[in-house]
Amino acid sequence: MPRFVDYPEDFIVYDEFRNMSSRDGFIRHWEIPYCNHYKRYSKRWVECVCIRAVGGITAAEELVKLYKQGVPIPEIMIRYGLMTPSCIITILKMYGVEIDANAITNQYFKDYCFSKDVQIDKIINDYKSGVAIHEIAKKYNIHPRCIYYYLNAYNIPMRRKRNTNNIDEVVEKLYKEGVPVREIAKQLGVSLKKIYNILDRLEAMRRIKRRRQHTRHRRLSKEELEQIKKLFEQGASIYEIARRLDRPVSTIAYALKKLGLR
Repeated sequence: MPRFVDYPEDFIVYDEFRNMSSRDGFIRHWEIPYCNHYKRYSKRWVECVCIRAVGGITAAEELVKLYKQGVPIPEIMIRYGLMTPSCIITILKMYGVEIDANAITNQYFKDYCFSKDVQIDKIINDYKSGVAIHEIAKKYNIHPRCIYYYLNAYNIPMRRKRNTNNIDEVVEKLYKEGVPVREIAKQLGVSLKKIYNILDRLEAMRRIKRRRQHTRHRRLSKEELEQIKKLFEQGASIYEIARRLDRPVSTIAYALKKLGLR
């Protein structure tokens, strides 16, 4: 059993975190914030990221129970909104659960998808009609990965990718309007890494000026602490407070704890 008593508070997440998933409702585990005080890709960083990805320690324990009850990993991925099984594997290892090596192969996932009682012809017709992959997956209660298997099996050509220049223009417009980077990624349905790459390119072309970066040691003023308290008591989430004050969420969480509000 993992010794959660040794883990800091960042392993505990709240319901509001689930609202931070990507546009299609499936979390990309590498986009999970607030584990960056661990060395990136270290064992502890990966564990922190995965615990957050599934919704916290309690959710992780439920995940382990589901696996022990024989629920297929693809079904668990759908339930927790995960695109890949990597976090499931990490959590099972944290609990010392033996994993069936055959249950995490591409062939197993493919066989699982084709064993589902779904009308593949309707899924293909929806795709050809322009319906988004994540909407099709939600409609038929299947994992998005299954749809790609179906399309490939029936030799259905993939839709053309977005025009890169058009995305650059949209990102430039939203960024200049002050929209947070995470919100831009959510609106466009792309990863944070892609947005940051676009911003780097736009900055190199002198089309934008990057916003002020948070300094590591800049303390909260008394006025900011009062404002944090007021907003929190009005029902604002820590993410909303962080956005309004242009501060890291971790700083807001620390301030709330310091104020005795969490």
